[in-house]
Amino acid sequence: MQVAFEQKREAGPYWNVNLIRLDNGKVFFDIYSTILSDDACIHQLYSWQEGKLESVYDFQKYYNKYADYYLVDIVKVSGNTIKTSVMGQFFVTGIIRFDMNVSYKDGEFERISDSFALQYKTAARKNKWTVNRKIKVYKKAGSTKLAYTLKKGTVVKLNKIVYKGNKVYFQVKKSDGKTGYIVATKKMSSTSFFKEAQFAG
Repeated sequence: MQVAFEQKREAGPYWNVNLIRLDNGKVFFDIYSTILSDDACIHQLYSWQEGKLESVYDFQKYYNKYADYYLVDIVKVSGNTIKTSVMGQFFVTGIIRFDMNVSYKDGEFERISDSFALQYKTAARKNKWTVNRKIKVYKKAGSTKLAYTLKKGTVVKLNKIVYKGNKVYFQVKKSDGKTGYIVATKKMSSTSFFKEAQFAG
């Protein structure tokens, strides 16, 4: 018997496998696995190639290093586009949610945008973030030009998450209307960036 796919996990893995059918006739396997309480998530799309499943898109690649949880749920397939809901527990913000669409074009999957509005409808709080430490804010995502520095106690809004290249940024807006971008960090800080940041154990 030939093995088409194998993935070794430990500590009681949870698995979810679905078929994704696009309007162009392409069919992909959506394979999602985690261990314990949604830890160490592996979530990729696979295509059937010469008797084996080969990864064609990694939902976790690049982004989960900025968060200790990064979970992507496929909620709908429309045409050749996969609509997803993302819950990330980023080191800067704690738990945030947003929608992301991934489209199949010219033989590969790509995000249809680099900027996504944060969702607050299902959150326990409104878009109100109280700065808990000094935070550098840059003029543009990916820019090295400083727009301003947020001081502790300042109340701001976080409107968007931006993926630029392999890096993550958060769009911030002050009460005077001035916007800028905070760089996502790759490790937890001893002092949270915002008082409202929520982290699950």
